[in-house]
Amino acid sequence: MPIKVIRDPKKKIQSHNNWVKSVAYSPDGQFLATASTDKTVKCFEDGKELFKVQHPDWVWHVCFSYTARRKRIATACLDGIVRILEATTGRVVKEITGHTGTVNCCAFAEEGETIVSVSYDHTAKIFNVGSGKLIHNIEYQCPVLSVAVSSTGTAFTGDTSGTIKEIDVKTGKVLGEWKAHRGHIEVLALSASGDFLASGGGTSASSC
Repeated sequence: MPIKVIRDPKKKIQSHNNWVKSVAYSPDGQFLATASTDKTVKCFEDGKELFKVQHPDWVWHVCFSYTARRKRIATACLDGIVRILEATTGRVVKEITGHTGTVNCCAFAEEGETIVSVSYDHTAKIFNVGSGKLIHNIEYQCPVLSVAVSSTGTAFTGDTSGTIKEIDVKTGKVLGEWKAHRGHIEVLALSASGDFLASGGGTSASSC
């Protein structure tokens, strides 16, 4: 499946041999990571493949974290595991377990020290990246599909009921929730300033 590079709409990267489920730019805009149902995550620079990381099952999501200490990639996989990779080599440095269902999405928080993951097992979980230890477990009444985290430490999750929840990453407390879609919320994205949250749903509608 072709991946369209936004900064040059005429340029395509033909690399994966199945659906591309997620794409993410590194914070400096130099690298593009992709996750696919061909069970791989790939990283590109100017359209050139730098490395490929094989996974045991479909990969639903990929995201970056760049800090002064380290550069990392996280992947969310159908096997219920969040994998932490070195962003420069693709080496797997940590496998974080704890979910009992597919991990649909994940996002780094607290300058890359923690990661928030959401799953078909009706939970959002917050883990310490270094140790893999579970810090907080937030239970839902339905599968959770998407998550986005602000620079101030607030996580937003979207689930199959069309509800967005706002969560304090440090405490795991649900700060609020609201009905945003009639169907599934499959993607969430925060603006660079953190002032706006965009959501995309299974009803072919989006909101902001």
